[in-house]
Amino acid sequence: MFQKIQKAVGRIQDVFLALIGIALALIMVIVFVQTFTRFVIFHSLPWSEELSRYLFIFIIMIGLNVAIRDDMLIRIDLIDYFIKGKAAVVLNLLRTIAGLVVSFIIGTNASSLFKIGMIQKSPAMQIPMIIMYSVIFVGYLLAAAAMIFKLIEAVRQLIAPNDQEGGAKV
Repeated sequence: MFQKIQKAVGRIQDVFLALIGIALALIMVIVFVQTFTRFVIFHSLPWSEELSRYLFIFIIMIGLNVAIRDDMLIRIDLIDYFIKGKAAVVLNLLRTIAGLVVSFIIGTNASSLFKIGMIQKSPAMQIPMIIMYSVIFVGYLLAAAAMIFKLIEAVRQLIAPNDQEGGAKV
């Protein structure tokens, strides 16, 4: 059952990866158009910088989920090279728990901004700021879900270290 859920979440994360690629392409187009209009037509687009900033936040928040899945977060490799065996699995478990706690804390704090976000609008595009606050909230909620999958893998690895199917990457 866990394998099926993990596979379904993996497909959703692949969709997120495609959305990240589209958002990155949009940022490049927006920056190119802004540069062209500013230096060739001598007219600056007031919305371009704001939209590219919001797309950048979207990429970070959704990309965090994919980075957790693929073990692409920042680590100190020196520690990982020195610690082997069961100690490495315990370190991975502690790392995952810390990431889960941080995800919940930031997600909870982002949700407290919803009241302000319903009133406040962005300066240039006049979109409700609750959209951006929601992206941050959903991003950390998805990060917490990815951390829960990593936590389950780490616990499985700790209980049955020879189980290659459910084992965590160490």
